[in-house]
Amino acid sequence: MINDLYEVYERLALSKTDITSLSELVKKSVRENVAFTYVPKEGRPGDSDIYVRQIKKFPIELRSRSGTIINELRSCLDSLACVLAERNNQSAKNVYFPISKSLTIFETDGMRKIKNLSEADKNTIVEISPYMNGNPTLFRLHHADIERKHIRLLGVGTSNSGAHFGGGVSVTSEAELHVYDSHFDDVEIREMHYKSGYIIPTDGTSLLIVDGAPDALRIQFAVSFIFVQPDVISDLELIKTLIEFYNEVERVIRLFDHG
Repeated sequence: MINDLYEVYERLALSKTDITSLSELVKKSVRENVAFTYVPKEGRPGDSDIYVRQIKKFPIELRSRSGTIINELRSCLDSLACVLAERNNQSAKNVYFPISKSLTIFETDGMRKIKNLSEADKNTIVEISPYMNGNPTLFRLHHADIERKHIRLLGVGTSNSGAHFGGGVSVTSEAELHVYDSHFDDVEIREMHYKSGYIIPTDGTSLLIVDGAPDALRIQFAVSFIFVQPDVISDLELIKTLIEFYNEVERVIRLFDHG
């Protein structure tokens, strides 16, 4: 017998492929659109200042494809609800997978959307707690889908964020460190300021991210994208968030796979 969830699983698999493809596009966009420049530091031979700059606009495709993935993952849940109604020999018309703002709304409007499901399946959905305080991941997915046309992204970077320096280290701000009289990988560091996290300027100007880096020091730079809008996913990392959405949708679907 063919699993009645086969189409839902196929759509889910396509979403996973799309996330992988988008991840590769992120890497390509960073390679082509972000430049790191080393400028010798005046009066300190062997040390340099390091700047980051966005040399071209990031492709709109990043934003549009992320919205498409969010929409497809949310749609997988509605398709799941329709299958569950049909399992119960009921119509799938006006059946949706409920994700509500609060428990109170879920208990009224949410339950009305799954009235054609079996009592067992209704109880399983109740246990999933598909509302803001019960299941934040599903709630973020639902509202990101509603507002997906407003998606905006920003490029953000990190510099050597996992390093442990011997000697003096002081935190001068939430994302900036001052390293002095230290060493790392047998490289002496006289004095260095570096931003462990930063937003890449979108106007093409250069941003100083490391002040006084020894030329022999290998600093690892990583650039990714965060959501700026919608507010419900603001400041969350793009690919990481999509994977989190995917994993939760897959988990929910498997709760109803009995065969």
